[in-house]
Amino acid sequence: MERKVNQNIFLTLEGGEGAGKTTISHKLAKVLRSYGFSVLETSEPGGTAFGEDIRKFVMSRDNLDTTTEALLFAAARHEHSKFLLQTLNEDKEVPTIVICDRYVLSSLVYQGLQDKASGGMYPIAAINANADILSPDRTYFIDVDPEEGIKRTLNRSNNNRFDEQPLSYHRSIYNNYALCMKNGRIECTSKGVDIAYNEASRSFSTGIIVPIDGMNDIDTIVGDILDDIFISMDKPPVVPGDRVEIIRLGNEEKFYGPGDKGTVAFIDDTHSIHVNWDNKGSIALLPECDCWKKL
Repeated sequence: MERKVNQNIFLTLEGGEGAGKTTISHKLAKVLRSYGFSVLETSEPGGTAFGEDIRKFVMSRDNLDTTTEALLFAAARHEHSKFLLQTLNEDKEVPTIVICDRYVLSSLVYQGLQDKASGGMYPIAAINANADILSPDRTYFIDVDPEEGIKRTLNRSNNNRFDEQPLSYHRSIYNNYALCMKNGRIECTSKGVDIAYNEASRSFSTGIIVPIDGMNDIDTIVGDILDDIFISMDKPPVVPGDRVEIIRLGNEEKFYGPGDKGTVAFIDDTHSIHVNWDNKGSIALLPECDCWKKL
């Protein structure tokens, strides 16, 4: 699926069972909304009514082989992608950030690398490429030791059959993620993984896979993700006279913060953007660490 070029961002959270992805997603969304972003939280398997039906069907059966699971999840992901495409193609006054709890990397790990006897990642990649799915901009792997993850799931009341697998299974899943992390980014086409593109092939990417230490407290985890989001965001170009609003400052400032507005005065030789702020103060925006939007 082709996305419109704009400032909207599609992020996915990945990791083993008990990594805390859902909790992190909620906290991250809350903080991003406080910065003025429009945020959509979603998850897989699911995301749409059709996807929820697929999730319930797969989770209620323990005799499905990995290829069948992958085909069902890819069908749900196609419907989910159509829904997300509408959101990501909208042009709003503020950027929209989509946060998805699990996405295609889960299929490559759980149904692909976990079942090497059926061909490993290659057929699963082809299934998803042919499903014509969206590619995320960024994938965050929440790195939690499998044994710690299992301990966390013991306190949950809604565990599924993946949660209830033995420790050896969870260690294998963790190792599969580690293998993907070595690549930093996985490019897939309908004909396989990491091969030359051609006009006949559909393709997708995991986006850049960024490791996040999931053993830290949640505020640190969310802060690490936010730092990466803001560093990776394209900063809108401005010229003297443009109006701007602060989204986030890399260095804490006592008198300035998100929501402050001002007018660009000049841009110096280091590309710092000097602004006359409406509160009559003056600080420069630094492209390497600050985030702003043009009004």
